[in-house]
Parts: sequence; structure tokens; C-alpha cells
Amino acid sequence: MANPYDAALPKKRAASRTVNYSESDADAELSLRLEALEKRNGLGDTKVKKAKREDSGYRYQAFLDDKMTSWNFVPNLPPSFRKTSRFSNFIELEGSTVNVQRQCLFSTEGEILKVDDTIYMVSEPPGEPYYIGRVVEFLCRPEFRHLVKELMKYTAEIPSKYFELKMNWYYRPRDIHNHTKNVSSRLVYASLHHDICPITSYRGKCTVIHKNEAPGTLHSQLELITKDNVFYYDQLYDRHTLKYYDVYPTDTLLNRVDSKSPFLYYLFKRFYHVYVEEGYPFHKVLKRYFLIDDNNLETDNSWDNRCTTCKEWCNNSQFLKCDECDCAVHLSCMNPPLTRKPNKGVIWLCYLCLSRQEGSSEALHEVEREEKTMRSLILEEKRRLNHLANSRVQEKLPIKRESAWYQYVGQHMICSMEDLLDTDLLLPYPFKTSRIGPKYQWSGCNDQENWHEMPYQNQQSDNRGTSTSAELNWKLDESKISAEELEAYVSHCKQEFAPRLEMIPESCNFLDMILKILMLCDYDESSALNICETDLTRINLKEPTFTPEEIHQFEEGVAKYGSELNHVSDCVPTQSLSMVVRYYYQWKKTPSGREIWGNFKGRSKNKLSKMPKDIRESTHRKSLRERKLTKLAKESSACNFQRQSRFIDESCFDIENMPILKNYFRCLFCLIDFSPMWYKVTDGFDEDDIEAQQNLAQRPPGRAINGRPKNNLEKVDALCIRCARLWRRYGVRWEPPLEVLKRLNNNNNSSFLNSLAAILDETNMNILKTEPQQAGDKLVEWELVQDAELLARQRLALTHEPGSFSKYKRHSASNRSRLYKMVKRPYDSESYRTENMIKELENMLAEHAGNPYR
Repeated sequence: MANPYDAALPKKRAASRTVNYSESDADAELSLRLEALEKRNGLGDTKVKKAKREDSGYRYQAFLDDKMTSWNFVPNLPPSFRKTSRFSNFIELEGSTVNVQRQCLFSTEGEILKVDDTIYMVSEPPGEPYYIGRVVEFLCRPEFRHLVKELMKYTAEIPSKYFELKMNWYYRPRDIHNHTKNVSSRLVYASLHHDICPITSYRGKCTVIHKNEAPGTLHSQLELITKDNVFYYDQLYDRHTLKYYDVYPTDTLLNRVDSKSPFLYYLFKRFYHVYVEEGYPFHKVLKRYFLIDDNNLETDNSWDNRCTTCKEWCNNSQFLKCDECDCAVHLSCMNPPLTRKPNKGVIWLCYLCLSRQEGSSEALHEVEREEKTMRSLILEEKRRLNHLANSRVQEKLPIKRESAWYQYVGQHMICSMEDLLDTDLLLPYPFKTSRIGPKYQWSGCNDQENWHEMPYQNQQSDNRGTSTSAELNWKLDESKISAEELEAYVSHCKQEFAPRLEMIPESCNFLDMILKILMLCDYDESSALNICETDLTRINLKEPTFTPEEIHQFEEGVAKYGSELNHVSDCVPTQSLSMVVRYYYQWKKTPSGREIWGNFKGRSKNKLSKMPKDIRESTHRKSLRERKLTKLAKESSACNFQRQSRFIDESCFDIENMPILKNYFRCLFCLIDFSPMWYKVTDGFDEDDIEAQQNLAQRPPGRAINGRPKNNLEKVDALCIRCARLWRRYGVRWEPPLEVLKRLNNNNNSSFLNSLAAILDETNMNILKTEPQQAGDKLVEWELVQDAELLARQRLALTHEPGSFSKYKRHSASNRSRLYKMVKRPYDSESYRTENMIKELENMLAEHAGNPYR
């Protein structure tokens, strides 16, 4: 009997072709071919596949097939996880002080912050992950510096509201490059970037340690993966040179390289970290050239790129290495110098190797003498360096470790390592030497026969920036003109010439020219006025002068492009861009400018014009009802003691003041629509969008909005508390739990099912079944693993009690008031006004000066 599936297989070419015109046979053949194709691709009947899965005996297959219970909700955190789940902390400035001598911030509860602490700072814009930085110094705000300096003579503790933080930032990988999928979320890069930030930007403490310091700081290496708010680094990124540098803690250098070296001990006492170029073999360079190590018997020189002629380090491609002994020489250090490397395949041998190949006794003797001299020079350099370091240590000079957190000791310092022992030398920034080679330098002088000396001659008669090129515009000579006479002259010019020229009297060009004419006339007013009659023209003043046709073209361009003056300039081809820009800033203050530019749709203040008329009118009436406090109310004692409440977290939404909108939020990452707090995110809605949505939501019930029912308002994109916790701290987007578990198991279905079964079998919510090393190897953030396991277990409970899902939403709503109280603080706006803060400092200074023993 013939196999019916053979019809789906290719046949041999027949000698003759027979055609069957029966439609029923053709349909039967087509169905057989489709069934065979589905079976070959594994696309059989779904019922058969489901029966096979059920017959597989997997205990939690029904749990996976359940389509009624959601996989996406904010899980309840066990008590052991709640301790470190808070990701948005604040410093209460009222009642806190800064000890200037100890560089610490104190409150009534004790020390809050000190120098060298690593902390989170709110980002700009606030929808991005937190900045991570190290506190370098508490700096007094400039406007209070003179008073605080006087107050420090009597006390070291100053209220913290007068201070700012000097921060040294750590970069996340996403701050440097775009592709960060194959990078750990706990990895950061040190930097040389410093900023001044307000103390109110503080959002909590974190731990940033060098990777080599983890064994001495943490209980185990796995805490770099599992412990909350812990980050590590081993490189520094310089935003100016756009290069990476390897960082070494000086304590690990001392302990691991040579604990008896006085040079390394001095570095340890002086600096916290040193850094070198990426790939620079710093450990090997230390052992070979600077540390006295009798056990150093290394003979491999393949790593050593130090030039044997000038003793500097060879970088880039401007050097050659001997194919026999691996010694390096700069192209410019050769005799004669080379302009480029030889072609590929050409073997280059150094002078010593050529002498060895020669084999004569004289040549071998010269090789031995050269090698002995080289070894003696290296040994002498080691002894001199360590002797000087030993003397520095014994002098017990004041060592300022806080002066520099990072010190450059890279390849450009290989001939100047003794300079590091100078107590006055600080090298926090990397070296950038001159670029050497035919690509960057003129090589015409290499041809000695055709080259002749040509002294430099300046072809320009004037030197820029000197008295010959700078022209004096105005200098007051009080012996020739008084202030009253000068004021009268300027007023006369404004009244007489400005209206005639159709210019604003306060125009800079106008004032400059009338004063310069006065100075050139030796401060003779009558002579200056006569010259102004003839020389004061719009052409001489370089004022933009447009014809009626050009004005019409310009106004059409502004009506179309707004303030995009580059495009507006294209509409006025007869005027230059500079003239268009100058004319725009004069024109927009005219009635025509107010009408055209004021009604431009792209202006932010015209966003309300897109709303219905009655909403615009109600918003306008509401703004008219808002009144500021009168002067009498401000001066009254009742007003001064009345404290306001302020929403202090600018990175989240004040949902209590948006009672209608709080049901319209949606998480941009996980798409859930319930959360106790909603947080801002880049590409989400800003405050202006929220205001517009709120005005729309406040329409009377039952009415349609732009043809849509009220219940179909667009969702407001934000972050739920779970996604904000991941995004703010680690810069990680939330992923569905099944995808996380599959990533951990290399998308292997068998391993995935076994892992899920182990997770669901565990009843203790405080225990996670995934191995930390597994998450670290797969570059999966540990909090994502924690979220995936909690979701799987709590979803299993929901499948047994389908009606309990509403409890999660009620629990989320109940936490809202508790979390809201943490970001709503009493605030006395009057006490933070600059003039009131100055008065407070003056009163404190008077009290201490009156009682010096206070």
C-alpha cells in the first residue's frame, strides 16, 4: 500500500507528463501535502500538542497554561526585602548642621553624611536613573561665604542650608555608550568630573568599591551581585580624552605586589588610587624597573614597549620591535630616523641581535657589555627611587591623602616616577603628549641636501590681541567733561537722533558710536554733535534695515517656522542670517511681532489653545482667582508662623493633587495601571501634559471629549514603584518573569522547567532558589531575579484563589498615603529667602561675637 505522505516528497522527473483534471483529487492531494508540511515543521493539531504536554507529567503545566491570571503585578515584598527596598530618601535640612572642620552633616539623630560617602543624586531630567557620586567637600554657597567665614571663627557647626555638595561622579555604562546589554548593571566607571550640587538632590546612600577591594569590604564576592545599592569599578573614563584607564588601589598594590617596598608604601600613604592607560602592564613595569625584587626572574620581554634608546614608553604604531629579542625602538629614535614602518613580512633585528648573529668574539663582547650596562642602569634607578622614597617616609611630612583621589602614573611617567615623591606634585589628570610622526609633523627637514634654514617672519603687520589691533571705544576723562555734561550729551543724542534713525535709544551700537565720537572730539560736545549729524546712519551703525517686501517675507517665515531663524533666513534671501537674527529680537516687541509670534502654535504657552473653548476659559478664570499675599499679610506674625507643606520629590508625581488623573496612570515599562506611587520617566508625560489631561478629565460626566467618551482618556505614561526601583538605582528596565528565567537557563526548556519547579516548590518567600553566580554570569540584575521568583510564587497562590487579585490593588492603594507622607514635608518658604537667610546669619554672628565663650 502506498504511503499517502509520499505525495509531499519530491519525485523523479518522468519521461512523459500525464495531467489529471479531477478537482476532488487535486484538493485531496493538497490537503495531504499541507498535513505533511505541518507535521514536518511541528505544527500539528493544537489539541494533540496540549495532550502531549499533559502527558509529559510536568506538575505545573496547568499553571503555565492558565491565561486568566496575570503575570504582571507588583508583588508584595517579604519583610527581609523591605529593609533595602526604599530607593528615594531625603535629608531634612531643618535642624541639621555641617561641621566644617570634620566635613560631616549632622542632625538630631546623629551623623547623616560625610566626605567620601557615595550617594545617589536626583538626575536631570528627573526621569533618568540616579546619578552616583562621591562627596568631595561641603562648600558654602557663594552668597553667604563672607558671613560664614566670619562665623567659623566662633563655631564649626553651621546650618546645612548654607552649604552645597561638591561631587565626584561615577559614570554608568549607559552614560558613555548606547549598547549596554552585555554589561552588568552594577558596573560603573570612575571619573575626574566634579560638580556643585544642592544637598536637597540627595536620594540615599550606596556603596561603590573597586573590584579588587571587594574581598576586604564585603563578606563575599557574591555580594557584588546580590547586595542592594552596591556597585563596583575597575576603570576610569575621561570625558575629555574619551579614553578608559585602569585603576589600582594603592593598598592592594602594597599588599599584592611588594609589601616591603618603600615606594609603594609612600604611594599608599599619599594617594587612594593610581591609574594608567588601558592595557598598560603596570604590575610588570613596577617589578622590572622600580621595585627591588631578587625573585624577579622573568625573561619574557614581549610586553615591554619601553624604548631602548630614549627610555620612554612606545605607544601607537610609531615603533618597531625586534623579531628576535622583542626590544622596542621608536621610529624617530633610529639612526637614520624612519618615517613609517617597513612593509609586512620584513624582518627587523636590533643592533645587539645582529651582533649575536655575527658571532665574532668582539661582537659578543660588545653585546655582553651593553646588556651589563643596561642592567646596571635599571638597578641604579631602582635603588635611587627606593632610597628617596624611604627618606620621604622617615621625614614624617604631612601627607595629604584627601588632596587627590586619583593620581596618574601611566606610560608617560615611566621616566619621571621620582616626581611622585614630591609632596607638592599632584597629577589628577592624564597626560596627553604631542602627536609625533609624519601624519602630524612636517617631514621636509629630513632631506638635508635640499633643506635650508629659513627664519620665521610674521607676514601680518598687526598682532591680534595687542594694542595695535584693539581699538578703544570709550574712556572717561573727568578733567575734560563732568558726569552732568556727559549725561546731558547722551540725553540730547537719544532725543535728537534715535527717533530719526528709528532705533531704540538704549541700543548698544547707538550708545557706543555717540560715546566714541565724543572721545575722538576730545570731549567737545558741540563738535561731537556736528559729526553725529552726518555720521549717524543705520548703515554705519550696521543696523538691520528691511524693505516692506523683506518684512513681508520675514513675517511669513516666522508665522511658519516660529523662532527657528535658520529657516526664517531662507525666506529672506536678500538679508544675511546675522541681520535676520538682530531684526527678529527688535521686531518681536512690536505690535506686529506680538500678534504673529504671540499666536504661533509652537509656543509652550499656546498649548491650552488646543483645548476646547470652555476649558480655556475656566483655566483662565482659575488663574485670575489666584492672588499673591499682600504686603500686610506677609509682615503679619500669623503668616510668618504659618508653615506650608511642600512636595519635595521632583522625580515623582504629586498624585494627591491629581485625584482625577491618578486612575489614568500606566507604567511605561511593564504597562500595569495600579501602583501606590507614580514616578516620572523620560519619554513619559511632563507637568504640562498632566495639566492638560487634568483639565480634560474635569469635564462634567456624560459629555464626550473630541468625539470620545470620558472613560477613553489616553493613559499617562509614568513608572510604577517596582519599575522605578529598578530604573532609578540600576538603570534596568523590567522584564517579564518567564523571560528572566529563560535568560538564566540559556533558553533551555528543560532547565527552565526544572528551575521554575524549584521556585514554586519553595514556600518560604525569603529564600531565592536562583544561584547568584548564575545571575552574574548571565548579566541579569539580582532584583529582576527577585521580582521574577516572587511573581511566580504569588501568581501560583492567585491561581488557587482567583478573587484575591483585587487584594493586591487594595494593598497598593493602602500604601499610597504612607508613602505620600514621606515626600510631603512642612516647609517655611520665608526662611529660605536669601535676605532672610542673611539676616539669620548676621544674628548668629552677633550672638557669638557678643558672647565669645559661648
